[in-house]
Amino acid sequence: MQPIFPEYVQFLKDNGCEVDWFQEKTFWLDNNIVKAFRRGGQVVSLFRISVDDQLTVTMKKHKQNKDYADFETWKETIERNRDRLQQLENNSIEMLRSNCLLSGRRIINTNSTGKDSMVVTHLAQKAGLEFETYFNVTTLDVGESNRMAKRNGFKHILPDPKYGGFYKYIQRYDGGGNQMIPSRLNRFCCEYFKEKPTIEYFSDDEKLIFLFGIRNQESNQRSAYEDITKNSQWGDRDWIGVLPIRQWSEFDVWLYILDEGIEINDKYKYGYSRVGCGIACPYYTKYTWVLDKYWYPYLFNRWRNILKNDFINNNKWLIMNCTIEEYVTK
Repeated sequence: MQPIFPEYVQFLKDNGCEVDWFQEKTFWLDNNIVKAFRRGGQVVSLFRISVDDQLTVTMKKHKQNKDYADFETWKETIERNRDRLQQLENNSIEMLRSNCLLSGRRIINTNSTGKDSMVVTHLAQKAGLEFETYFNVTTLDVGESNRMAKRNGFKHILPDPKYGGFYKYIQRYDGGGNQMIPSRLNRFCCEYFKEKPTIEYFSDDEKLIFLFGIRNQESNQRSAYEDITKNSQWGDRDWIGVLPIRQWSEFDVWLYILDEGIEINDKYKYGYSRVGCGIACPYYTKYTWVLDKYWYPYLFNRWRNILKNDFINNNKWLIMNCTIEEYVTK
């Protein structure tokens, strides 16, 4: 569940949705449902936002919406959760100090400009750690992310020149003559443009601690993570990962950000739930595509043209039993 900002409301309005209900610093978005808290903490669903195959946006009144009018502001919700937020902060700072301060290791803070990364950076500063913050230039991040990283003075890790950036890399072909287009079953972007460049950037014989904004709630795979982790791709390098907010919920993160005044990536204001790897991620949905079409029309059209050319030039129409529109949108 994330806050709804005026920029997203403007997007809804421009797509024909009625937005007279909007009050600043009050509403939340949860899986395409507009929600709010009534006095005392009861959360109610107000509107459901849908996107069809033609990327038409509609918003309908939710069955839980009984024309409520008096809702908690974000500030009031924060105060209601004050004790929990304080305990989460205390636990994370203590964990950072106990694992990092006397470790004798160089501390590397990874920051994608996403909300979780920014909270970890904030907590590491509060914990009094001496650390360096690095941003992976994936060549897929939008301008807002790159400018935010530069504005905050993050050091940059560039992709390996042999990959040449994402849009150059996908012009290659695999052993079967297929163009290197990422899919949910064949995804290489994170490995080639984040993990491998990071491994190659640092010396093998350094003793490192990496700070990651990974949370257990994010996925089934991440639900089993403990405070300390090790990436199997690191091999026998003496590197460890520390996860200071792994037990935080997404809602905890947002309340903490709003309370502490932590800078956020503008993409969140636009309605995105994630800010990394814009436009081409195979895990994005129609809901994300309609945001892309509105906020980043050039990037949106460029990627769709790449997919259409791949479908035609590489004979996908012969082997996939679908139309060009189905290939682009499914």
